[in-house]
Amino acid sequence: DYANVLGRVDAGTLKLSIDKVGLRFVLDMPDTTVGHDVYNNIKAGNLKGMSFGFSVADGGDSWQQGADSPIRIINQLQTLSEISVVSRPAYDDTSVQVTRSMDAFLSERTRKYKEKVKIYLGGLNEN
Repeated sequence: DYANVLGRVDAGTLKLSIDKVGLRFVLDMPDTTVGHDVYNNIKAGNLKGMSFGFSVADGGDSWQQGADSPIRIINQLQTLSEISVVSRPAYDDTSVQVTRSMDAFLSERTRKYKEKVKIYLGGLNEN
């Protein structure tokens, strides 16, 4: 749904990279109703995979015979027009997961540490 954009490369809210496995993305989830819904559905496992809109460059793909069916290997895209988090992915080997930024992780860890310290000190004060 192009009306519910979660991020864009040119806005700096979506980062794309290619690694040895394939396309990887990092999304700064927007603080919107759609953003919260998508985040919670990924976290719950309702949204598990990805679909892509792209066109392959001339000569940018090849085929191999796999054990059960042919395998298409894409080496060069002409365009990548969109990536979508979906419940029924076009590509079974894709995945999406919720992670937090390092700042959020450290902040949460500090909060939990302070809670443990309070509980521990509270136990000392009671004795």
